[in-house]
Amino acid sequence: MTSARKSLFQDSVELQRLTLTQVTHKFLIRNLAENPIFIPVSRLTKYIDHSQLPQEYSGLWTYDHSRWIANRIEIEEFVKGAEHAVSATSKSTYEYGCQLLKAALSLRQSCKFLEDHTQSLKSCLNKAWDQLNSVGQEQLTRLRVSAVFYRNVKEQCNQLHELMDLAKCESLGSSRGKVRKLLANRERLLLEIGRMVRLGRLLKTRLREPLSSETTIDDMNETAVEAISEKLAEIALLAESLDKILCTNDVIKTQEKGSEISEWYSDSTSKVDKATGASTDLDE
Repeated sequence: MTSARKSLFQDSVELQRLTLTQVTHKFLIRNLAENPIFIPVSRLTKYIDHSQLPQEYSGLWTYDHSRWIANRIEIEEFVKGAEHAVSATSKSTYEYGCQLLKAALSLRQSCKFLEDHTQSLKSCLNKAWDQLNSVGQEQLTRLRVSAVFYRNVKEQCNQLHELMDLAKCESLGSSRGKVRKLLANRERLLLEIGRMVRLGRLLKTRLREPLSSETTIDDMNETAVEAISEKLAEIALLAESLDKILCTNDVIKTQEKGSEISEWYSDSTSKVDKATGASTDLDE
């Protein structure tokens, strides 16, 4: 805006200078028209020898009245036409200069208004961009967490199905090593499920919150919250089904009371329940 103001000031100065020049030329033309010019002999002799000059009118030129009248008429017509043309040109230039001056003033006011408007618009755009960036980052974070949650829950459900199929296998009872491995995998898997349950609860809480302090949510993301609750209920049901299969399987109900495998299963179950915050309450 500083360069624009400088350009407007220079245009105004040039306009004033042009107006002054036109007025000066007009004054000189009128002065020349009123005062005839006579070339003195002293100036002519600088270029022409004194002996070559005629003697009439102090040696300026030979006098011929009819010729002088004709020349005077032509000169007067030419001078009047030139004066009229210069006067019209000066008037047009002056009017054009006034229009330029008015346009410069209007442009200066417009530049000032545009500068204030531009600053206000820039501030609003910066604020909107910061808000959009913040909301976008929050939304991307929620999407990443949701992707991790759904991917891990799906994988854990598949692992629970595999453990359930393995627990139903009749050949499992022939090897205590397989039983121990099955129970160890169950304990590890339930610990991971407990972490996913806590992540799901946290994700539901975050989804009910607005993306920023200046935005609101009409439906509180109920669709996404219900989907997470369904996943938590599904994985809880599978975990309970696995426990029921293990409890009713002859592998756990070994013939020897208080057997080592039965005691180890009961101990691992209590540890998993404490780590997950009670396996019977996997959802809110």
